[in-house]
Amino acid sequence: MEESLLNDLVVFNTPPHACPLDVTYAPVSEGGRFQHFATEMLEERHNSNVQLEGYLQSFRYFAESGLPFSLAKAKWAQRWVQNRNISVGIHVRRGDLLELNNQELNNVPSLRFFENAIRRLQIMTGQADFNFVICTDDPAWVLAQPLFSSMTLAQGTSSPDEDLSILAACTHTIMSVGTFGWWANYLKLEGYSFYYDKPFKTETSSVAAVGSDPADYFPSSWIPVSEEKELFVSLVVPFRHRDQHRLHFQQHWRTHHVGNFTVLIYFVRQANAEPFNRARLFNIGLKMALNHSTCVVVHDIDMIPDSNVNYADCVTPIQLSSEIEHWGHSVAYPAYTGGVVSASPAHWRQINGMSNNFVGWGGEDDELYFRLKHYGLLDAATGLIRRPAKGGGAFRALNDENHTARERSSQYDEMVRHIERASQGKVDFAADGLSTNKDVVATERMRKLSDHLYTMDVTAEL
Repeated sequence: MEESLLNDLVVFNTPPHACPLDVTYAPVSEGGRFQHFATEMLEERHNSNVQLEGYLQSFRYFAESGLPFSLAKAKWAQRWVQNRNISVGIHVRRGDLLELNNQELNNVPSLRFFENAIRRLQIMTGQADFNFVICTDDPAWVLAQPLFSSMTLAQGTSSPDEDLSILAACTHTIMSVGTFGWWANYLKLEGYSFYYDKPFKTETSSVAAVGSDPADYFPSSWIPVSEEKELFVSLVVPFRHRDQHRLHFQQHWRTHHVGNFTVLIYFVRQANAEPFNRARLFNIGLKMALNHSTCVVVHDIDMIPDSNVNYADCVTPIQLSSEIEHWGHSVAYPAYTGGVVSASPAHWRQINGMSNNFVGWGGEDDELYFRLKHYGLLDAATGLIRRPAKGGGAFRALNDENHTARERSSQYDEMVRHIERASQGKVDFAADGLSTNKDVVATERMRKLSDHLYTMDVTAEL
């Protein structure tokens, strides 16, 4: 980098002139590799003055000591972003990467990548609308895309150092490919960082020569995004006073999740001492998950699946937990519709979720059966909820020692009468359920446990 541009871009914690110029420096090099952590660069065996040569483009170089500089225009960029109420920066690099010399090295992400990244951001934050700024070397392409039409384009008012400072001042960032976007993600102090999951043509000799190692290049907290169509399965897990089960449930998914879809787990905790209301808690999580999920699953916190269970199957509503170990690898009774039930967002909307009125243990799953029956969503051959083929619905229940008391509420007799009316077709399901749930809840930031597993804690005072 030219010295004049470097001086415009950063302020060093230790000024460069503090290093004497009239001494000999031994060169220590990365060996022509970049996006790679060369351990020899930081070895303490160096007993003379050294000059580090290379890109130093791995977060591992700065993991212990921190960055030796800050952006010179950081405060200016913060004001620029705040004045425009911008929270998300998008870096679109295309120009030089489309040239012949770069076509063997880098993939250039399509518009679908940016669509998917924005959708991921909405999922992670639970927020639908953002103000965006785009920094790019191909403004003509950006201006031609309807996706970007309402976004601020940093063009004509900023230089490269200002662009980088603006991106780093944003709360969240979306980077396509290249060092410029990488530094914007890395210099940012908060929020989510999204990156294109296939930046390199790994089969080419060019990549072998530069020695890129994704584990050195992308911090584990950053979120990879594909340009392929993505599947999201949301598990809504209502619970109260079941912290041991919650830990066990999360650990199972952390170590056993397989499949070509991303799992979002919403742990919806009832915070007060009132009798447990499983269905009302589910409606809270369902409302959060509806707009971005392929399938939404109401999931008992003590049900642990076998590896053969297909959570991405929700063409019609299905009871995934159809072979429960303590019930002889079956269900409690033929019309049982509890445990783990999956449906598409469209079908959950059609039946209006579950009833909010079942307080205490039991009954809400029986009412769910009659909702499905009323809307013609049961299996036509059996008259029951659809279930997986044999071997595809195996679950085991966690230790009952950590189960809270199964309390009946004072409204139990009324709930029994409600189910009886439902069986006779005398209940207006549209008047009670997802559409009538107005609970105000507290949510925590969604956490990344792996590239395909995220969790969010939701607290409800019912």
